[in-house]
Amino acid sequence: DPDPSDPGDWVDDADIAKIGFEACEVANSSWHGTRVAGVIAAQTNNGIGMAGAAWNAWILPVRVMGKCGGRDSDIIAAMRWAAGLSVPGVPDNPYPAKIINLSLGSEGACTAAYQSVVSELAARGVLIVASAGNEGGPVNAPANCGGVLGVAGVRQVGTKVGFSNLGPQVSIAAPGGNCVTSGGGQPCLFSIVTATNLGDRAPADSGYTDQFNFNVGTSFSAPMVAGAAALMHAVNGRLGSEHLIQRLRAGATPFPENPNTGVPNCRAPTGPDDLQAIECYCTTDTCGAGLLNANGAVIHAQRPIASLLLPSTVSPGQTLTLDASESSAACGRTIAAFEWSVVSSSGATPQLGGVDQPVTTVQAPAVGEFTLRVAVTDSAGSQDSAEVAVSSVGISTTASPPSQSAACPTPISVAQSTPPPTNQTPQPTPTATTPPRSGGGGHFGWELLAFLLFVRMRRA
Repeated sequence: DPDPSDPGDWVDDADIAKIGFEACEVANSSWHGTRVAGVIAAQTNNGIGMAGAAWNAWILPVRVMGKCGGRDSDIIAAMRWAAGLSVPGVPDNPYPAKIINLSLGSEGACTAAYQSVVSELAARGVLIVASAGNEGGPVNAPANCGGVLGVAGVRQVGTKVGFSNLGPQVSIAAPGGNCVTSGGGQPCLFSIVTATNLGDRAPADSGYTDQFNFNVGTSFSAPMVAGAAALMHAVNGRLGSEHLIQRLRAGATPFPENPNTGVPNCRAPTGPDDLQAIECYCTTDTCGAGLLNANGAVIHAQRPIASLLLPSTVSPGQTLTLDASESSAACGRTIAAFEWSVVSSSGATPQLGGVDQPVTTVQAPAVGEFTLRVAVTDSAGSQDSAEVAVSSVGISTTASPPSQSAACPTPISVAQSTPPPTNQTPQPTPTATTPPRSGGGGHFGWELLAFLLFVRMRRA
């Protein structure tokens, strides 16, 4: 594309007069995608602006919307393309994303089409992070699809912010911004600061949101979680989508307890008209496992992954070989120890061969069942475990299949395209440049990762 700049999503009176735009509102360009991208990956350690959550991550921007929203079919096609799957009529993506951020959504249940693509991408290890929505009601689609990491928004004190949707489909909560004040001309005290563009319609100078050009919504909660997931992937590239969700939740900070000062506890909505557009105290049934804690998430990401290879068939009395040798450690670590144990048994206690080895043997019961556990410890003392349920005719496990990915992600190498021909006189190459207008804060040396970014909330 000789001109990859965003043309903007502004709407004027002429647009509203067109068929299909009648319900739209006149507005300047939102630069929603730029603001979401800034939360994820604004440059850091340059003394300017703010710091992105995963500042060495690569952004793969995929635009699926424009004025007044977009179509589900375009969003689904873009999800597949971004993950490296083929889409008819489009060249394959040479840089598949491992984490897809969806700062979009609409009211209603998860459709079969969305669930299908979510399941397809999850099977490839791709994590999908999505905003819960901003109506104060049930979680929007696709955040309410199985296998999606839905994100709710919280206030500066950890309670649900009034506009955030909520319910059991939420996995975790993150700051959504909160103005506190009301009335024209007053500052929004707890706006989410991020990079933006200052153009009313077409792109102009870069800048930042602030308390007057404020920035709130679960659209900006989700990229904080996506950025934390990137940090996790940077220290353990073998983590799949299920691992990332589990460990983000495990590392979360508990919600503050209700001191009974008049603010109610949140409750799960009973339907689309059951709105709670007020502050309420989060519970694990309404706002997920807790508050996003990036440090806790990275600590859990560095734990090893217990993987098991099991027999495909079982018969009574059969000697079974259980193999945990494909368990893996995080980047820079190694597997140091294995420990097999019996968790429970409906009959006689099974006898294990090689309780401290990666591979053990056990005899299937003639009747009944038993459960075993293998604990895997790495060179830093971190641990993961998995259980195996064995009956006289079957076997199953909570362990993940062995991962073929590298523990230490490989930096991305992007081929340089040839610039389009021009008749203009070339300008001299500058000897010094001004740092890009994004970022600020400390330094953290993560490897480069690929991301997908969607722009603007989808309107129902």
